[in-house]
Amino acid sequence: MRTTQKIDFSKLRDVPPLPIVVTRAIQVINDPDSSAKELTDLIIHDQVLAAKILKVANSAYYGLPSKISNLNRAITLIGFDEVKRMIAPILLFNTFKNFQNNEYFSSRDFWIHSLAVADACEILVEKINQPQDAGEARVVGLLHDVGRLVLVGVLQFHFNKVMKKVSMGVDVLKAEEGILGMDHARIGAKITESWNLPESVVNIIKYHHDPENAGKHSNLAEVVCMADYLANELNIKSLVIGETHDVPDYIRDRFIHEEDDLDIILAKLESEVEKAKTLVAILND
Repeated sequence: MRTTQKIDFSKLRDVPPLPIVVTRAIQVINDPDSSAKELTDLIIHDQVLAAKILKVANSAYYGLPSKISNLNRAITLIGFDEVKRMIAPILLFNTFKNFQNNEYFSSRDFWIHSLAVADACEILVEKINQPQDAGEARVVGLLHDVGRLVLVGVLQFHFNKVMKKVSMGVDVLKAEEGILGMDHARIGAKITESWNLPESVVNIIKYHHDPENAGKHSNLAEVVCMADYLANELNIKSLVIGETHDVPDYIRDRFIHEEDDLDIILAKLESEVEKAKTLVAILND
C-alpha cells in the first residue's frame, strides 16, 4: 500500500534563511578570478567567520610555531585556496547549528560527508580538465544533501518514518518517495531555489541522483553523483544507516579509465577527509 503523505511545505519556512554573507561567499567561491582582498573583506565583516578561520589557523592540524591573532597572517599561512574552501562550510554550519542529532542522523557525520563530496567534486573536475568549474562543483557538492538536513530539522516526523522504512531494508530514495512523494534532492532544490541560488546550483542538487534528467546541467550533476559515490565508498555517509547506491556505468566510465584510477582518486580524497574532520571538530567546539 502506498503511504505517501502530503508534505506541509509551510514548515519549510522554519528553515533558516541563507544569510547575505553566505550568498556573497558562494559568489566569491564560484569566481575563479576572485582576489585575496575580496576574500579578506568578506571574512573581516563576519565575526563568527573570522573567529573560526583564526581557530583553524591555530589548530594542531597546521602546527604553526606560535599563536596567530592577525586575520591577514592567518589567511597567508593557511593559503588563499584553502581558506576559500573553508568559508562556505563554516557559514553553513553556523546557519544550521541548532538542528539536532537523533538515532538516524549525526550532524558531525553529515558535514564530514558533505565536505568529502565537495572535495571529491574538485578532484573530479580537475581529472576531466574542467578546473574552471571547481568553485561551483565544490559549492554544489557541499549543498547536495541540504534537503536531508531540512528533513531532520523541520520535518522530523516524516524523516523518522522514512528511516524506519530504511531500517527494514527499503532503499532510502524509495522510502523518501513513498513517504514524502519526493526525495531529499527535490526538497533540497526547493530550499536552494527559495534562497535565490543560481539555477545551475538548484538543478544540479535536484538531479544529483539522476543526472540524465539535469539537461544542460548534466555535466556537473554527473560530477556530484560520482563524488557522492566516492564518499560512500570510503564509508563517509550522511546517514547512520541506508546510504549506499551505485552510479550508472556511463558516469563511472567518464572518470575511471585505467585499472588503478579509482584507487588513486580514493587515496586523494582520503587525505582531504582528514582536513574535513579537523574542520568539523573545530566547528563543533
